[in-house]
Amino acid sequence: MKAISIQIQPHRAPGLDIDEVRTLFERIVASSPLVERHHFDEGHDKGHYFNFTFGTRDLKALWGILREQVYADRAFGHLVALSSIATCEGSHGWDDYLLLHHFDPEQRCDAL
Repeated sequence: MKAISIQIQPHRAPGLDIDEVRTLFERIVASSPLVERHHFDEGHDKGHYFNFTFGTRDLKALWGILREQVYADRAFGHLVALSSIATCEGSHGWDDYLLLHHFDPEQRCDAL
């Protein structure tokens, strides 16, 4: 099983309601059989951050759901995009992770 991890740094998008985002992620966990495990945590390292990690056997399909239901959300998707980094495990776990989204549009992202 592989994992997708989304880190949100709310200081990058003032106005982002992290509780709304957490509720949406919890709804995805509850409704999608693609999510086989999940873990949410938070910390502080040069700013407050929230990590949302989802274990799945189908990275591509789950990433599609996350893009559609989170990043394309009309209410706050643009704020999530401005404040997040999304990664997933590569063929060698986290040693060769893929960058799926970065708040800095200059960063080159990988495709699944």
